Amino acid sequence: MDMQGLRLASLAALLVLAACDGRPLLYSLAPSQTDLDCLAAFQMIDTAGKGQLTRAEVDSYFKARFLALDRNHDGFLDEAEASGAVPVFGMKTGANMVFRLDINGDGKLSQDEFLRLSNYLFTRDDNRDGILTLTEVKTPPADTYMAPRDNPAAVSTVRTGQ
Repeated sequence: MDMQGLRLASLAALLVLAACDGRPLLYSLAPSQTDLDCLAAFQMIDTAGKGQLTRAEVDSYFKARFLALDRNHDGFLDEAEASGAVPVFGMKTGANMVFRLDINGDGKLSQDEFLRLSNYLFTRDDNRDGILTLTEVKTPPADTYMAPRDNPAAVSTVRTGQ
């Protein structure tokens, strides 16, 4: 193989390696704003800086977030206080967050109810090792139902038989 052919083969190999995560090369070079936001949040929670999230780190983050949001220091988040945490996991308003996380129906979130966000995040732990990687965090759980308006084919994405 001549030098030009070797250079082309090397370039082709590099392009293949760059695309190994299953995404197109262009995507790897130009991440979306959502990807950048996800990475920033991941790094904020990853206090150990190891590129992975432990349950302790995630719980600690959401406990601190709860305390910061509880402006009147009553130990609960009302809809207005909860609105400071959205958007998160598809919840777009404080009212929506309270509705989805309020287990006892008292119209406010206790810290334990708010920490259900931590439980939800760990539903993305695909290999069930108790550690979240950035790839797992960025990938919605396979048992997430997509509403028909978000899923033109109206195909349920609910995982069965696991």
